[in-house]
Amino acid sequence: FYYFGGLNKLFSPRYENFCNTLSENNQKGDIIELDYAKLKLDVLVPKAKEIFNKIFSGNYPRTGLFLSSSSYLSITYQLLYFMGITPMEDVEIITCENIPKLLYGLLPQPAVIDLRMQEIGKRGVEMLVELQRNSKNTRTGVYEKMIFSPKLIEPKQQ
Repeated sequence: FYYFGGLNKLFSPRYENFCNTLSENNQKGDIIELDYAKLKLDVLVPKAKEIFNKIFSGNYPRTGLFLSSSSYLSITYQLLYFMGITPMEDVEIITCENIPKLLYGLLPQPAVIDLRMQEIGKRGVEMLVELQRNSKNTRTGVYEKMIFSPKLIEPKQQ
């Protein structure tokens, strides 16, 4: 299994959990450390291509890719198709963030871990409005803790 993404503050916990879960399941994994936030596209693409050539040629095991962000999907699909590898048929892919604009047009679509950002955003605004309405009254200082469990969205069948 390969983790595709950066190790910045946002994605480091995802990578740590990825490694821990693989270890708990007696599986091995590696990282494809390419952070789109730090690398320009003209640097990121050749590095990704070099790593993919290593992973998807010869005797390297190719079980699956975990993309820390859906923003890596376009690059990943383009490189895989260029190499003659069909995503989700020749290599399983799962990504985070259910962003329809990034998923639209990807065939076949990957599995997605929906972090439910839309619900978090909606509830956050509702809480702000509620706090603003009650700001003239006395507040208890207790805030609601929001927890939305991620959900897995299976790939759409072709």
